[in-house]
Amino acid sequence: MCLNNVWFSFGRDFIPNIVKNHITKFIMDKIHIKVRPSHEKDDPIEFHIMNKFRPFIRFHPTTAVLRNTNDTAMRIYTNPSIEINDIDYRIMIKITDTSYIGYISTYSSIIHEVTHYLQATYIGPDYTLPIDSASRQKYIRIPGEFEAFSVQSYYLLNYIDPKRLKKIIKRKVSDKRRMELLINAYTRILYPWRKTDYPK
Repeated sequence: MCLNNVWFSFGRDFIPNIVKNHITKFIMDKIHIKVRPSHEKDDPIEFHIMNKFRPFIRFHPTTAVLRNTNDTAMRIYTNPSIEINDIDYRIMIKITDTSYIGYISTYSSIIHEVTHYLQATYIGPDYTLPIDSASRQKYIRIPGEFEAFSVQSYYLLNYIDPKRLKKIIKRKVSDKRRMELLINAYTRILYPWRKTDYPK
């Protein structure tokens, strides 16, 4: 237990079932997103509960090591962790009451961060979080974020609107277009007042 910015940490003892049952890998495979072949050589991923007022869940890689290669898809993470704010953690373990959509949305954020951990695509440290709708448009088009939002959208739709998910998966479109449609559907559910990020 740390009394600084970490409220408490379960480390490797707290691993959400959605990580244990490899659902993120399943979805990534389903929509053709490459998994890092080197991820099994990483240090074990840890989960830390953060005492923060601003809701966030994020993947914190600590260090990405390239061993005998310049290929970032073969990177190995040392001390990787996913940080979960106190509010979302309480929703996850059902201490804090919320709607069904809110509950699934919280878990979908974990899926998003696990995608960052697993994906072969490398974002790198030099990018900023969106502060308005215009910057969000650029942010969501960063290749690694585009993949992570696509997997997150698939997970959410599977529980909230499985019929729409099935229609999107069955459509004869490119992988990129399918991911755009997934993100659009996700946006319409959680943020109906926003314009969709991609053409309908």
